Amino acid sequence: MKEKQKKDSQSPADRILNKNTSFTVREAYNTLRTNLEFSFSEKGSKVLLFTSTTQGEGKSTSCLNTAITFGEAGFKTLVIDCDLRRPNINSLLQLGQKEGLSSLLTGHSQINDMLIPTQHTNLDVIVSGRIPPNPAELLSSDAMRELVERLKEYYDYVFLDAPPIGVVTDSMILSRYADGVVLVVRENVTDKKMLQVALGQLQFAKAKILGFLYNDAAMEGKGYSKYY
Repeated sequence: MKEKQKKDSQSPADRILNKNTSFTVREAYNTLRTNLEFSFSEKGSKVLLFTSTTQGEGKSTSCLNTAITFGEAGFKTLVIDCDLRRPNINSLLQLGQKEGLSSLLTGHSQINDMLIPTQHTNLDVIVSGRIPPNPAELLSSDAMRELVERLKEYYDYVFLDAPPIGVVTDSMILSRYADGVVLVVRENVTDKKMLQVALGQLQFAKAKILGFLYNDAAMEGKGYSKYY
């Protein structure tokens, strides 16, 4: 119970990898990075999409933390907040950026103006920007496809933080630009039936599902304290 209360009391920014992050959490993300690296046999820039079945499963935090480990490993890395409905990356990194992806897709901004360097090694971000009235139409536009292709010329890995697939169709649209999809699930939160529906939707979209990120799992083992 005390451990659970400690997790719930964390601010969103505290969940991002930093110098105070426990060894076990860092190692879990490093292992994930290695597994993702070995998921591709072909060389070249890769686009990874992170989604979940619903809100509150840790999708954005997991996407950002995984990207941080890629940057620390020497890869030039970019995270794009593609959730044009309930964005998180801006608040997680405490950037206070008003413009972002939505203004890029509508032609009101240039790419170089929207790329934000972070305090993390080799990691830039593009926040979602102002919430538009037509998110699905923007994400399925030629402008989005061209943007991703152009960014692949400059980055080794591009991470797309997508909306929950069980809520809106945006992730299915975005999966066409991705080389692989990571589905984030959370202990005691993710519903099994919703997860099956989400998998079916991704398969219907012919997305390459790389695997699951099992989030917030309590573990106990000899020689280790309880961690998540």
